[in-house]
Amino acid sequence: MNDPRLLLLMRHAEFADAAVWKAILRSGAASDDRVLDLMHHIHAVQRAFHAVWTDGEVDFGERATVGDTEALVGWGREGHRQLQRYVESADEEELVRQPTIPWAHYFERRFGRPMEPVSVGDMIQQVAMHSIHHRGQVTSRLRELEAEPPLVDWIAWLWLDRPIADWE
Repeated sequence: MNDPRLLLLMRHAEFADAAVWKAILRSGAASDDRVLDLMHHIHAVQRAFHAVWTDGEVDFGERATVGDTEALVGWGREGHRQLQRYVESADEEELVRQPTIPWAHYFERRFGRPMEPVSVGDMIQQVAMHSIHHRGQVTSRLRELEAEPPLVDWIAWLWLDRPIADWE
């Protein structure tokens, strides 16, 4: 049986990313490199963790390799589909599995010690929290550009009865 709370986190992350993308596109902020770099980073990390869980190839890549803004939005959307399919199918045994994170050595150097193993369930939470952190940077940048960022708080999403992501 999968963990319904983790699935909710992934559904909220998709809702929030789609809403932020809409604000970016509506406001003209899609011409801002900082905004696009942050959105690329959010989606690249989401995809990297998915690759760790599924023994796929981890590729953070450059934004330019994804394509234009429309391609980046589609890349993010498809990444969310992959995440949700994975989380929906992850049973208890999978959620406690502790795969190796290929980029852990960067943090080991930074902290001067080996990293403790973490479970797939913990990594799913990390994906959600990491996305929240960088979405906050994007919304701050949108305000600097005099654009109106969307309200994507977890509690607001719950109050709105957990709407699905609107990528249109």
